[in-house]
Amino acid sequence: MLHDQLPVQHFRPPAVPLVVLLIWLSLPAWAAQAALKAGPALVIDEPVFMAGRVAPDAVVEHDFVVRNEGTEELVIEDVSPDCGCTVAAFPPVLAPGQAGTINVKLEIYEFWAGQTLKKSATVYTNDPERQAARITIKAVVDER
Repeated sequence: MLHDQLPVQHFRPPAVPLVVLLIWLSLPAWAAQAALKAGPALVIDEPVFMAGRVAPDAVVEHDFVVRNEGTEELVIEDVSPDCGCTVAAFPPVLAPGQAGTINVKLEIYEFWAGQTLKKSATVYTNDPERQAARITIKAVVDER
């Protein structure tokens, strides 16, 4: 039998009911919601920032990225630095799935010249599993 004499068969995709298609399209959103933990859930992407070498009398500033991977609002109640040389600004509330930043400024004093610094702040939240978390800036202060 020659090629031109073969019966022609047309490909037909199987019929997909609309309901199945809608469920399939909603899976990514459902999976993202399922990935969230019950209640508020604090996540700090990188809790330690290495500033490297800094000059005396410098100001080191860093934004720590924080996320709420919970199903309820995450309340950042306070960010309490260990030292008066450090100040922090932060969002008071993160909605479920939302990210924000905690801005920390560390003032470097001249009498720290030649030292390695490690200054931290404690983040207090309403996350029942992580009511307190530490964020830290590390730096090496140059000699004068």
